[in-house]
Amino acid sequence: MNNEYTSNRRTRLKEFSRVRLGVYQMFYMPFLIILLIPILILAVIIWREKNKLILLLDIPNIMIPLIQFVVNFLSVSIPLLLLAGLFVTIGNITAQKDEADLEEAFTSQDLRNGCPILVFKKRIRGTEVTVREFQSSIPLNIWIDRMDAIADSMNISFVEKIDYGRANGRRVVIHTVPGREIKSRGNLYDEDF
Repeated sequence: MNNEYTSNRRTRLKEFSRVRLGVYQMFYMPFLIILLIPILILAVIIWREKNKLILLLDIPNIMIPLIQFVVNFLSVSIPLLLLAGLFVTIGNITAQKDEADLEEAFTSQDLRNGCPILVFKKRIRGTEVTVREFQSSIPLNIWIDRMDAIADSMNISFVEKIDYGRANGRRVVIHTVPGREIKSRGNLYDEDF
């Protein structure tokens, strides 16, 4: 029972995070607004043509109020569902690679409660720094131990240390730049020779 509750809670969190992440990506990448245009056009067409649909159907006068209610409800709910689907799709595409890379970096024991869920991602303007925020049940010491594996799997370098528990004890915030930082190996030759 407890495992089912945890699984359902994680699923709800992931679904909500995907919608939220999709909305954030719309604001941070304005070219994605182009994807809203077909939904808006469809909403306008549905709203303008809904009365013609009622007239085309041969409905008894007693059923017209019920049919009008159903058509009005569908004319509002269909564009909203399409909009939510768009946000979820954008959120899934944004989170897919980062979550898959984290799954490679952690062991199966670390991931026994599931892979961390990406809830926020933003590239800071004018810099190469990307801020990623994850919802995770993995303790901070394991994140710190796996920093090299995370950097290798995501092909990133950490700019700051991992921020854990900012507003929520399960939130992990990482600041990264693309590309793996090469560590100095010291002198590779002897000058006295």
